[in-house]
Amino acid sequence: MIDNNSIKKILIVGISLCLICSAIVSLAAINLRDKQIENALNEQKIKILASANLLSEEKTLEEVFSSIEERIVDLETGQFVNTINLETFDANKVAKDPKTSIVLSNDQDIALIKNRENYAKIYLHYNDVELNAVILPVRGYGLWGTMYGYLALESDLNTIIGLEFYKDKETPGLGAEINNPKWKKLWKGKGNIFH
Repeated sequence: MIDNNSIKKILIVGISLCLICSAIVSLAAINLRDKQIENALNEQKIKILASANLLSEEKTLEEVFSSIEERIVDLETGQFVNTINLETFDANKVAKDPKTSIVLSNDQDIALIKNRENYAKIYLHYNDVELNAVILPVRGYGLWGTMYGYLALESDLNTIIGLEFYKDKETPGLGAEINNPKWKKLWKGKGNIFH
């Protein structure tokens, strides 16, 4: 039997413990990957719905989101595009690809994003058959990095319903104000945003 205080036993126990723990963590990461992807998609859906004030305690997330129609729109023409796969569309990749984006001039680039994608995934909400809201992806440079969110417009396409950010690099202090409900309420009802 090896002495408990021997270097050999300490190394064997230490290495064994590291191997067992790393195997457990690896298995957990592999087994939880699908759940993490599902949670990320659900978080996106929540932000989309919250921007248009559509979240409901009476219905499940999937029930509420089923009233949303996802579409790809050509930002030059304003026309819907049916040739791009909604499931694989990645706005960040499209914006960085010179073939699917345009470089903005300094006058055009008020949000400091450098490139604007030619296509965007938008979300339409209908009350039965009547258009109720259009939810647009938005991004712009904050103090510490690019902020990504959703801006919901009423059916007149000119009045803001709400604004939700889902990704930012802002600090917990003043930067966190973008997620403050009081600040978000200031956007509601703002009109003439494109004039």
